[in-house]
Amino acid sequence: MATWKGRLLMFALGSAIAGIGYLMWGSGDRTGFLIGLIGWACIVMSTVLPNSLFEKAVNFIGRFW
Repeated sequence: MATWKGRLLMFALGSAIAGIGYLMWGSGDRTGFLIGLIGWACIVMSTVLPNSLFEKAVNFIGRFW
């Protein structure tokens, strides 16, 4: 998952989640803000973390998915 395809997938997933959260928040739903933050965390994780930490983070999240 630490390849460029995995990072691109995580970036796309985070973008979709952040977009949905933004739309929910814009329509007045307060949980949309939290969903947007989760999406932005996915985006930041896919762009900032080095390969080893990215792999560990994906494995950790995968345990609860």
